[in-house]
Amino acid sequence: MNNNPEWTALIITGVVALVVLIVVLTWLSSRGKFMFLDNVVHNRALVKQPWAQFKTIGNSLFMWRLGFGIVCLIIFSAYISYIYLELFDMYEQYASDMDMIIAALKMGVFFVIMLIIAAYISLFLEDFVVPIMYKNNSRAWIGWSSFMTLFSSNFVYFMLYGLLVFLLFTCVVIIVIVFGIITCCLGFGLLMIPYIGSVIFLPVTVTFRALSLEFLGQFGEEYKLFTDETAE
Repeated sequence: MNNNPEWTALIITGVVALVVLIVVLTWLSSRGKFMFLDNVVHNRALVKQPWAQFKTIGNSLFMWRLGFGIVCLIIFSAYISYIYLELFDMYEQYASDMDMIIAALKMGVFFVIMLIIAAYISLFLEDFVVPIMYKNNSRAWIGWSSFMTLFSSNFVYFMLYGLLVFLLFTCVVIIVIVFGIITCCLGFGLLMIPYIGSVIFLPVTVTFRALSLEFLGQFGEEYKLFTDETAE
């Protein structure tokens, strides 16, 4: 690296640019989640009004997501480093291949469990905390507090909901793969075009959004977002 300062500077610049891009996209998508939710609830397609309306709770969601992302990055990076050092140490100690495989499998299982926990937190944030924040015009930590009260008394239902969403998402992925194959990969290219891909997937995203709202609404009036007027 010292012999190639130009490459070092280029890599650092690229990393900084990537981090800035991720932060900006996270900020935009945080407010965008409330805009999309508002349009689904009221069956409309507004941009300017909800963009200004959800500034406060959108920024609160952004800060929570940014903090959660940093925590996940630290934890996963530390654990991956631990796996590497542990296996390398076993290799240096001339451990048998079987012992190394067993150790790798054990650490791999724990890594998968960590991924599942992070995935459930992200799912609950997207599908339940965001609607609660929207309904009560509350900040992220208040939304989480309200959801955790509900979650603690309905643990099994929410865990099963996560499995249902995973199965539905898997079905969507399979359909997309089949669509891409039968169109000789032209379908993949079409879906990668930002606007066209969004329009094609719009029925799917609206369905998933509405599913979470209907599921949340069954726990009481304080969690319902769809009204009789919007249902009509």
